[in-house]
Amino acid sequence: MKENIESVCYEGDHLKFISFVAFPAIGLWVLGIPLFSWFLLYKNKEILKLLNKKEITEEENLQIINLKTKYGFLFSGYKGDAYFWETIITYRKIAIIMASVFLSTVSPES
Repeated sequence: MKENIESVCYEGDHLKFISFVAFPAIGLWVLGIPLFSWFLLYKNKEILKLLNKKEITEEENLQIINLKTKYGFLFSGYKGDAYFWETIITYRKIAIIMASVFLSTVSPES
């Protein structure tokens, strides 16, 4: 848009771009990735509950190690029952970023 400042927003090529590129990309990054991470952890919530057990078998320990190797970055700081918390934190970050981006055009005070 900086190259051609006379182009009209929300018409012609700009409308095609936001319809076929911008909105699907926003949907994928903002909604898709956090929901997918939640789904992966929800699917493995029984293994995550083993983290709270005091006595675990060797087979359960192997399941925990395998899960930590794959998805440990999503739940390593939380208890087994709070596996979903990283998704909530991610959406909170998204809300703060959206507010800072979209409210900055309203007024400097916001």
